[in-house]
Amino acid sequence: MPFKRKLFFYKNYFYDYFNELPEAVKEKTDYVLFVVQYAERIPVKFFKHIEGVNGLYEIAMKIVSIFIKNCNKGYTM
Repeated sequence: MPFKRKLFFYKNYFYDYFNELPEAVKEKTDYVLFVVQYAERIPVKFFKHIEGVNGLYEIAMKIVSIFIKNCNKGYTM
């Protein structure tokens, strides 16, 4: 499958940030970056052009937190 676009990261800022993320967030990030690189059309929920700057985009992700209530002990994890 050929790339539709190529991503560039400035210095090591992204990699430093990415390496500190929890594993679940890393997986979501990898998925979004895959979609951005390979999809013919990218959903607006993932990719937004930054106005006033040519060729610069914001990649957005929504991470859903799941809270489980332990009824026996009465606290949330």
